[in-house]
Amino acid sequence: MSKERVNRIWLVSVGIGAYILGLLATRVCEDRQEAPEPAPVQIQANVVAPVAASSVQDDSDLAKAQKRDPRERIPWAEWTKLYEKAPTSEQLEQFVEARGRSAESLVAAASFGKEGAVWLKEAMKKFPDSRLVQMTALTSDSNLTANERITWAERLKQSMPDNAVANILAATAKAATGDLMGSLDELRAVSEQRKFDDLKSTLALNRTEALLHAGFNYPEARALGRPDNAGQFTMQVHETAKALKSEFIPTLTGDARDEAIALGLALGNRLSEGDGSGDPAIELMGMSVEQMFLSAMNPDERPPFLEMSVEEAKASVLAQRKVLLENVQNHSGLDSDISEYELLQFFDRAELLGAPAALEWMKQTRTAESESTK
Repeated sequence: MSKERVNRIWLVSVGIGAYILGLLATRVCEDRQEAPEPAPVQIQANVVAPVAASSVQDDSDLAKAQKRDPRERIPWAEWTKLYEKAPTSEQLEQFVEARGRSAESLVAAASFGKEGAVWLKEAMKKFPDSRLVQMTALTSDSNLTANERITWAERLKQSMPDNAVANILAATAKAATGDLMGSLDELRAVSEQRKFDDLKSTLALNRTEALLHAGFNYPEARALGRPDNAGQFTMQVHETAKALKSEFIPTLTGDARDEAIALGLALGNRLSEGDGSGDPAIELMGMSVEQMFLSAMNPDERPPFLEMSVEEAKASVLAQRKVLLENVQNHSGLDSDISEYELLQFFDRAELLGAPAALEWMKQTRTAESESTK
């Protein structure tokens, strides 16, 4: 189910010193009677981008960090100062060499900075059967043609036959070639898959290893290790949903039309419910997809697959979106001083339960401490 048109959304992004959950500006159009078509969700990665590494590291600050009691809370400004770094191309190449130019090391190196395309190209050439390489090729700016994307999507489906993400990416690849019927077939498969794994956790482990090899300490490596590959994925999903809703569904009638809309709503709901990803960007994209397919029906329609009117479904998604954004925006726990131990606990919760759950844990921790001191 979905909400209003989203031009830019608040996105939890992982960064400096912890997941520094910065929020990207969001602009939401007011509800109109004619159900406007949602605009693409503009995802801007805010994960401490690989800045040009300085040849002179701030050894004094690093030395202080190494000696600091991990239970000591320090201001966010200090964490920010310590973590405004990234591995150099030379350090990444050394890591790749040390790991025997494995698929995992190449993909990890490729995920940092503009020069990553060279390592990704090497990984795609050497390891076309690696599910991590396949997923990365499909969810990054790998310059694949539309037909090449279908080839890689089919490989991913073979590697992960029980993974809904593989079918979603296949649906986006087919839609890009104009094969909307084939795209709808993939969405049927999505509704039957229980697993949803974008391999983000696997990539995070490999990125963390690369950072440790480059000399970053563990909290730094954890902070910078979390990848942000949601941008390409969400934009692909948006374009597919837009094509199905605008170009394909209008050609259908009766049961065929209802099935297509139901599959589109199921896709949106699968993403908006988090499905284990815990990524607010993906959840908000799911709501946008739901809004798109709801707008393909009359507001007073009451189709059996909704169990409510279209207007009620829109209101439900809007309320869901409001709760999600409030949870993300209410990140007061990350505005205060925080210790290394707390950062690592935050990382663990964000990795296992999702960023919103980690934020809620931090909020509850601070609230409990505040009440205990009264």
